Order: sequence, then structure tokens, then C-alpha cells
Amino acid sequence: MTPLLPVSDLFFTCKNLVVRHWRVVLWPYVIAMLVGLPFNAITNIPEGTLMELLETQTALLIAVLGFTFLAYLAVSIWSGFLIAKRWILVAEEKAEVAKTTQLTWQDVGSISLIALLTMLVTVPAFLLFILPGIWLSTRLSYGMYAYFTEGLRGRAALKHSFELTRGRFWAIFGRSIAVSLLVYFGMMAVLFGILALLVIAAFIIGFMGAMLGAVGVPPIGLAILAGIIGIPLLLAFFAAILVITYLGMLMYTSLPAVLFLDLRKKQS
Repeated sequence: MTPLLPVSDLFFTCKNLVVRHWRVVLWPYVIAMLVGLPFNAITNIPEGTLMELLETQTALLIAVLGFTFLAYLAVSIWSGFLIAKRWILVAEEKAEVAKTTQLTWQDVGSISLIALLTMLVTVPAFLLFILPGIWLSTRLSYGMYAYFTEGLRGRAALKHSFELTRGRFWAIFGRSIAVSLLVYFGMMAVLFGILALLVIAAFIIGFMGAMLGAVGVPPIGLAILAGIIGIPLLLAFFAAILVITYLGMLMYTSLPAVLFLDLRKKQS
């Protein structure tokens, strides 16, 4: 049996895809994030205020919470399906097609059926025994890509996924975990580096403030100076968090497409 790509090759293949084609999946991700803002805002209301609203505006709160949750769920599923479809096209070197590719209702129905069949098999396995659930979910995880590339639906797509992964569970599972950990620790290293720079900048601003205060600069002037320097730094920090989170998400979501194509290549 021909071995799959090593972890380093998988990681750099995903990285190259992300660097070259990050725009392809940008707007589905942004739309899902924007639709999720109202739901996140409601669920983060302080407990006291939430209880008060629940007592005085029960019907309205339940209606708003239910609507925002359903909207967030629907858009998240749609964006997840679309991102997967675009990544597999990009990985097959069809980037120009991927840029304009949309989901059809046939796509949604077919993928939903595959997801439902997968859940019917894997959820009981997870509830009874965790390890069989992991094994089954890994073996059946490429049904969606079988639909996108081969046009297979329902049981045929899951059967194709099962055949592709035959004898390769540990290779797939181990590589997925290893690449995910590399992405995670890489993101954390960059974020901590940026945070360290922010802390250093805060010390420098404080030192400059003390020096300027010692020569007679009024407090209002020091506050204005701190705002002029500090606010852009904070905005840059939060922008960096968004960018790093987005790039990390792209790495995670491109990995199954890369693995699927490698599995298909090794099978043939």
C-alpha cells in the first residue's frame, strides 16, 4: 500500500493553497461570521439583564433568539458546504472555476443526505463507545468530496469514502491531528508574539509619558498622545487576531480536500 503524503508535505500543500487562494473562500466565511454576530451578542448578555428580559419580554426574547440561532445555523451549514466545494476545486487546480462556484439546491440536498446518513451511523457509535465513533467518522468523512468530484450521492458516496480509507485509518487520523496541532501552535506562537509586542509598546508609551510628564507636559496632552499611539496599536492587534483566525480556519478546512485527493491518487 502506497503511503500517504507525510505531515510536512500535507502542511505545506495546505499552506500553499491558502496563500494562493485565500480569497476564494473569503466571502462565505465573512457572511457566516456577520450573521453570527447577533446570536453571539444575545448569548453574551449579562445574566442579570437576560433574566430580567426573560421575565418581562419572554416571547420576544425567545423569538429573537430562535430566529438568530436558526439563521446562524443555516448560514454556517451553507458556508461550510460552499467552502468545502471551493477547496476541492482549488485543490484540483480549478481555481478560476472555484471563484464563481455556488451551491445549488441539488448540492444542498445531496450533501445534507450524506451528512444525515453519516450522523445516523456515527452518533450512536460516539454515544456508546468514543473510539468506534472516531473510527467511523474518519472512514466516512470524505463522502461530501466524493459527491463534489465523482457525483456520487447518499450511500454510494459513503461507500466510496469507506473504500478510499480502507486500511488507512491511523495514517489519516494521525496526519489530521498532527497538521491541526501544527496549525494551532503556529497560530498561538504568532498571537503571543504580537501580544508581547503590544506589551512592550505599552511599556514604551508609559515610559514616554513619564518622561514627558517630568518636563511639564500636562496630563491632557499625555492622554491625547497615549490615545494617538495606543488606539492604532489595539486596532492592529485585533485585526491581526482576525487575520490569523481566518488563515487558521483556511488551513483546517483545506486539509480534508488535500487528503481526499491524495487518497484518490494512491488508490488509482
